[in-house]
Amino acid sequence: MESLIELKKKYNALLVRDRKATEYLKTHTFAQCSTPLKNKYKAFILRDGGMWLDTFGLFNELVADLSKTKHDIETLLYRDMTDEEIWNGFKV
Repeated sequence: MESLIELKKKYNALLVRDRKATEYLKTHTFAQCSTPLKNKYKAFILRDGGMWLDTFGLFNELVADLSKTKHDIETLLYRDMTDEEIWNGFKV
């Protein structure tokens, strides 16, 4: 498992990505977000198992990573994260 400092930095970075992703979802249509994503070579981005990835899938992966990182931090702290830590991250 990563160190507590590394996890806090990762959590902060994921929070920034989450805020940007949330803003993106607010400013784009359902059709735009459900269109399969392509890489720089114009090929579809595939998940393991061959299914294409869309914006919603990418956002779900981000939220899952954020949740797992939160759990890992709480395990090392031996306490739940405060509301302040959950919403604003850590000073590291």
